[in-house]
Amino acid sequence: MNDKEIVPKELHKYLSHEYAIDILRHAHFYISRLDSYNDSYEATPAYLDFANLPNANTTIESQLMEINQTEEGHSFLKDIGLANMVGFINDSMFSIPYLGMLGWGALLLWRSMQQREKGNEARIGIDIQSRNALFKSLYYPTIQDAKACCFSESPSNAIMWPLYAKDSKGIVISFKPSIRYWKNIQFRKVQYFEKKLPLPDADANETEYIWELMTRKGKAWEYEKEWRLIDFDAPNKNFIKVEAEAITAIRLGLHINKQDKKEIIRIGHQKYPHAQIYQMKLNRRDDYELDFERIE
Repeated sequence: MNDKEIVPKELHKYLSHEYAIDILRHAHFYISRLDSYNDSYEATPAYLDFANLPNANTTIESQLMEINQTEEGHSFLKDIGLANMVGFINDSMFSIPYLGMLGWGALLLWRSMQQREKGNEARIGIDIQSRNALFKSLYYPTIQDAKACCFSESPSNAIMWPLYAKDSKGIVISFKPSIRYWKNIQFRKVQYFEKKLPLPDADANETEYIWELMTRKGKAWEYEKEWRLIDFDAPNKNFIKVEAEAITAIRLGLHINKQDKKEIIRIGHQKYPHAQIYQMKLNRRDDYELDFERIE
């Protein structure tokens, strides 16, 4: 986490009415992969080639096998000590997961040698192609295994209530994001930019790059004031448990139906007696702020 990032004392989860009751009953938050989110550019670097995104570490290996099949390419790989390793991959049909960075360096050198007479434009294309290979082999599988849950700094965002609480028929759960509730999982603040993060190069720190990519969005989303809880070891997880004492408030949407409201209040009083429950209401002032009235 950036040293300048101080996690707020409270964060807020907007929920549709379909999920609200289940989440309160079982005291958990759902986590999901970023490619299921509503921002089409989640975890997408600039100049990414979307074709043939891998499920495993195969992209660099397949390209090295292709190079190894030519006399010139085999001689090149032999000179740098990779010919036998690539030959083993080809013969055994098994991958070598940690070939990645060595293989990427070999690809970059090979393409530079092949295209050195073709001018700067070609070299730029080679660089992008090589960075795509690096991203798909070393970074993409980690991102695919990670899952996240998103929260906001504000419980009263007039855009997010209809968008994420389904036309204000849902709720907002407020909670204390203390790390003692979730070990080995971190909160990170989303940063908003005009431009995408460039593809990584050989000097990139893999951990720092993935964190930055997974918490970077376009300026259009800045109104969300988003924080993310990210679990990098979650391919088979669908939710994270929440300690009841972490829940501080439940806010009911303006258009929540009577049956849902009754059940949520019942669960709130029974399972979270320390939490405040509020009903959204419109104000009679000249501003557009949402008001909330406490329910005893």
